[in-house]
Amino acid sequence: MASPRITKAFSQHELLLPLTTATLDLGLIAVELSPTTAKIGIRDLAPFKDQLLILAGPAQEQGDVSYSLFIVEPRAGATPTPVASIPDLIKDGKRMKAESVTILDAQGDTLRILILFDGPRNGEPREYRLSFK
Repeated sequence: MASPRITKAFSQHELLLPLTTATLDLGLIAVELSPTTAKIGIRDLAPFKDQLLILAGPAQEQGDVSYSLFIVEPRAGATPTPVASIPDLIKDGKRMKAESVTILDAQGDTLRILILFDGPRNGEPREYRLSFK
């Protein structure tokens, strides 16, 4: 299977961005996403088949931590897979916070996802296509 890529819906551009990671605690199941020194937090989770799509981002206001997506099986010892980095949304010179992710549709190896941001009016929803081809 090729590396996953994210492309903005209705765009020809593909983004291949490096990811940072963190640790996620799913109740009684701890999933290691990265070294514990990372300054990343879990923003939202979306169920996908028997896995979870994880939206992660800065725990505080760190400008050097990207908003990113991971996919993981919710079981002890599972290794999360970094999927993609979310492009920054800048409004009035300030980076908006990606806060929620929803899976709109799944067709074969492609997911349509919706991400909403904290800060802009009505969350300024953005649709992306996530391809696992």
